[in-house]
Amino acid sequence: MSGRIIKRYLRTLTQPKDWLGGFPLCPALVGNVDRVDIYDIDTIDIDTICALFVPFNKFAYAISCAHFTELQLDALAEEIETNYPELAVLWHHPASPRYIGDHKTPTPGIPLLIIQSKADLIAEKARLREAGYYKHWR
Repeated sequence: MSGRIIKRYLRTLTQPKDWLGGFPLCPALVGNVDRVDIYDIDTIDIDTICALFVPFNKFAYAISCAHFTELQLDALAEEIETNYPELAVLWHHPASPRYIGDHKTPTPGIPLLIIQSKADLIAEKARLREAGYYKHWR
C-alpha cells in the first residue's frame, strides 16, 4: 500500500509548475520515478541498503517510516549522513509541509526518507542552477 502512495507522491514531484517557470519540483526525478527503490523501515536493515547504495548505482531509495515523528526522521537522516557521507538524505513528514516562497509543496501523506548519492545531488544542483531553476525559488 505505501509503495503506491510513495510512487504517486514521487510522480507529483515531476509535474511542471508555472510558478517554477515550467520546471517540476524535482527535475532530476523526471524519467527516474521507476528507478527509485521503495522500502518500509520495519522490513529492511538501513545499514545494509545504505552500504549497497553506491555499488548498486541506484537513483534513490524511498523509505516509508509510518510510525516516525519529524524528530525521529531528522535524527535518522542525520545518522545516515554521518555514517555514510557519500549519501544525502531528505525527509518529509505530513505534519511538516515545506514551502518554496509562498508555495506549499506536496506532502507524501506518510513519513518518508529519500536517500540519494550526494555527488549526484551536487551535480544536479549545479546543472539546475545553470538552467535557471533556482531563480524561481524567491
